[in-house]
Amino acid sequence: MEQNWPVQRVPAADGAEIVLHSIGTGPGIIVVHGGGVTIEMYRRLAIRLADRFAVHLYNRRGRADAAARAEPYDGEQDIDDLATLLAHTGARNVIGHSGGGFIALRAAKRRLPIDRLALYDAAVQVNSLSPFG
Repeated sequence: MEQNWPVQRVPAADGAEIVLHSIGTGPGIIVVHGGGVTIEMYRRLAIRLADRFAVHLYNRRGRADAAARAEPYDGEQDIDDLATLLAHTGARNVIGHSGGGFIALRAAKRRLPIDRLALYDAAVQVNSLSPFG
């Protein structure tokens, strides 16, 4: 998966740094990854979409090159980070996988500027139990 991945450092709402890895040109898509993984799992997807879209990958808090996440964890920081990246990139398309899908759904409920939302295996809450613990 060797590829030239331009990286930007975007200030989050709380002052932490979000490291944004982008590839391609066209309408923007932000990928929100699942819980137990990093963006490495999504690079092949990004490369396949890069001829039609500007694809933006970022590691969620507490993973790889991301800042630490707030404790206790409630997911709001993830939604705030997505809001920051939507504003920074101008992207209006979001792909969410697993726990990232749940974050993307919550972001849409908060009425973030998302025009198209694609979810794969989105984790959801049942009886107020969170899959993120």
